[in-house]
Amino acid sequence: MILRDFIEVYDFLLFPIYIIVFSMLAIFYKKKYLKEGKDEYHYFDLGIIIKMTGAFAFAMVYAFYYKDGDTGNYYRTGKALMELLLTRPSDYFEILFGNAHPNRFYYFYSDDYTFPVFWTNDKYAFFVSRITSIVTLFGAGRFIPTTLTFSILGFWGNWKLFQLFCQIYPHLKKQLFIAIFAVPSTAFWTSGIMKDTVTLSAVCWYLYGFYHLFIKRNFKWYYWLAIIAAVYIHLNVKPYVLYALLPGSLIWWSVSVLDRYNASFIRSVFTLVLISIGSVMGFFALSLLSDKMGDYAVDRVMEKSEVVRSDLKREAYRGNSFDIGEYDKSFTGMISIAPKAIFAGLFRPSLLDVRNIVMLVSAIENTILLYLLIRLFWKYKWRTIFKVIYNQSIVLFMLIFSLFFSFSVGLSISNFGSLVRLKTPALPFFVLSLFIIEYYCEQERMKRFFYLKQSNLSSLQTHQPSLS
Repeated sequence: MILRDFIEVYDFLLFPIYIIVFSMLAIFYKKKYLKEGKDEYHYFDLGIIIKMTGAFAFAMVYAFYYKDGDTGNYYRTGKALMELLLTRPSDYFEILFGNAHPNRFYYFYSDDYTFPVFWTNDKYAFFVSRITSIVTLFGAGRFIPTTLTFSILGFWGNWKLFQLFCQIYPHLKKQLFIAIFAVPSTAFWTSGIMKDTVTLSAVCWYLYGFYHLFIKRNFKWYYWLAIIAAVYIHLNVKPYVLYALLPGSLIWWSVSVLDRYNASFIRSVFTLVLISIGSVMGFFALSLLSDKMGDYAVDRVMEKSEVVRSDLKREAYRGNSFDIGEYDKSFTGMISIAPKAIFAGLFRPSLLDVRNIVMLVSAIENTILLYLLIRLFWKYKWRTIFKVIYNQSIVLFMLIFSLFFSFSVGLSISNFGSLVRLKTPALPFFVLSLFIIEYYCEQERMKRFFYLKQSNLSSLQTHQPSLS
């Protein structure tokens, strides 16, 4: 019985089997590594359960609420390629690793194959379909099992990020887990067969490799592999993510170099110099990659942004769109609109923007996020907050990445339906930043409290009259 052209009853028969298998593997790995003293594995099975729950919810929403969508198209094309692998492997590998020219698709014009949706008209979408074709093999050629398997692959990048932060902030494991795995939008939108699942996982692998290579200076081959693979994936899925990653990465590296000097004078003198050098290097790197970035090249990104915004404000999107206002396409024009774009990228849709259940969930989440930010600045002094950011270079990176990414999304997207999905890679890092900043601000406040208490006690003891 076919429920949709991409989902059948067999999907629901296989679903519990995959859940049991993945859960058993999660428990096995949890017990194994807990015996080795890796305490972060207390959260391993819960992380996989959240990821699988998000994947199943995602599959159901797209199958029965949206009744189709990009995820169905990725799956159809992936399944078509998988069928080609099983019947004509040489043609499959020609498409998988070669230039996907339309002439190579002649063998899909047959009732024996699932017809591929994504061709060469969208090379970024087709790259996701290529990945899906491999995952579909392990998903028994079915939509729900493939979605679950896809989510588990994305989970590994998220888990590596969690492990990394547990090493840096071992006292914040609970908060780290919430930020990386339990934010509802992230758990939902980055668990299905979508670009966002691949993007967030690649960002996590990039951060994992960058930290060990350039901050800890541990030059092992698999850290290089993590960065190279992450950059390659971004270039082939969402090149604009590199715009958000590179500035923060170079500033993070610059500050980490300065951290080796204890003298605040040397740090202050060279901070702007190293940041300037890093910014020039970043622009040069993006220019070198311009051929690979296509429409996302430095000289074409603003033009593309305006086209996308204009399209999303059409009559068809009325009631589900927003507008941050007109702006000059110059550098100063972008700076002037930045606060509105960042606010939209992080905190919209608001409760006033809600038009459907998906927007409602996102609006509640955004309201909580805005509350956490306001509470942070209400509870602690600005000076204390910026002191924490200054001393925690990884927090500086996360803030730059999340704010720059939110700015890019808020600037180029005018549709809430797209916004709630495209903003998800920034959310874990912004939430992580808030948790870490609040923890260290509280530590600073406790230090001042005990210092004042000790000073008062000393003063009382000094002025206490003698009883002799």
